[in-house]
Amino acid sequence: MVTQTGGQIHSSGTISIGYGGDLTNDSAWSISGGTLDASNLIVARNGNGRLCLEGNAASVAVDNLYVGGYNGALAHAELEYKVGANGVTAIQVADAVDFELGDASSTAVLLVSLLAAPPAEAILLVDNQGTGAVNGTFDFLNGGSAGEGASVVLDFGDTNYQYTLTYQGVAGADGIANDIMLVPEPATVLLLASGGLFFLRRRRA
Repeated sequence: MVTQTGGQIHSSGTISIGYGGDLTNDSAWSISGGTLDASNLIVARNGNGRLCLEGNAASVAVDNLYVGGYNGALAHAELEYKVGANGVTAIQVADAVDFELGDASSTAVLLVSLLAAPPAEAILLVDNQGTGAVNGTFDFLNGGSAGEGASVVLDFGDTNYQYTLTYQGVAGADGIANDIMLVPEPATVLLLASGGLFFLRRRRA
């Protein structure tokens, strides 16, 4: 396992997380600080691969992001985000985002958890700066559905925050609806805007 808390890792080629030949081989990369950039980033190229992004202090920028197999290989990919009070590092992708280019049995899993009460805005996960749509979707989000519009509840303390997953979000100035993000549902927007006071009053009532 690679644990990156700072420094700069650069590759003009491909970084593959999970390239062991079969599903009995595991590989993981955890980043909470520093920078990681590459031409291609493959999460689970051939085997089990996990990329974990913790907090928002790191920077990850790639030309192409592939999740869950590549060139027909069987793979199981996990992309994990641990969201802090200031959000979480989004993967910046210059060209294309592709899911499951491997064997038909390959899987791509999205895991999201909270380290603190989240910011009062959408949680950007993949900043797709290319012009094309995201190719494919995750198979599971925290064990449930991960298709467009899937709902997920994230917990911190005694508070529940409800979000909708979209692969058609708009982040930044490009105006293209191709970013992956969790959008807070109306009750969560109200909760976050009130700093939790609405929730506390409701529980005490």
